[in-house]
Parts: sequence; structure tokens; C-alpha cells
Amino acid sequence: MRFAKAMEYDVEKTNLAFAFRWTRLKHRELTSWKYRECIISPTRSAYQDSVTTFVNVPLETPESALTEFLNQAVKLLFEVFGGFALDKRVTEDLVRRLLERRI
Repeated sequence: MRFAKAMEYDVEKTNLAFAFRWTRLKHRELTSWKYRECIISPTRSAYQDSVTTFVNVPLETPESALTEFLNQAVKLLFEVFGGFALDKRVTEDLVRRLLERRI
């Protein structure tokens, strides 16, 4: 978003489209990339091999509202891990810490 704003795209008329694809998931467990020893959902492993999601984010979206779009992006990914759902408060905290460069 900062890059698009720096390029002077019209904030009110611009949507940013993001596509995410995760592969080689089958039989893997969810772990934290920051704390590798932390297994998020130890009894659930992925039952399919790949997931693709798409998210459109209006450029005018304030950074404080990005959590909703992140949740949209990872919802289907987490679901292949036995229906796992990450609590929205955890996502909000992670987004805030990432934007503050404290992660």
C-alpha cells in the first residue's frame, strides 16, 4: 500500500489485488515462522496439498483496518488444517506489531 501511494496512485479509486498460493501443505502442521518451536495446532495437519486465495484491498484502507483483509487471505489456508481458525485478536496483534516493526 505504501508503495502504491508513493507511486501517486489515486487513493480513492485504486484497489490492490493480492493473490497468495501455498503449496506442499499436505501432512504439514501449522507453526510460527517467528518462533519455529511453537506448533499452533499440534493435532491438525493439512489434508490438501495447495491453497490459493485472493484479496482486494482498497488503497484508501487505513493500516489499522488491514487485519480484516489478512483474515480473508489466510482463512482458507487455515481451514485445510482440520478446520483451524486463528482468533481475530491474534491477527490484530500480529498486524499491529508488524506495522510497528516489533515482530
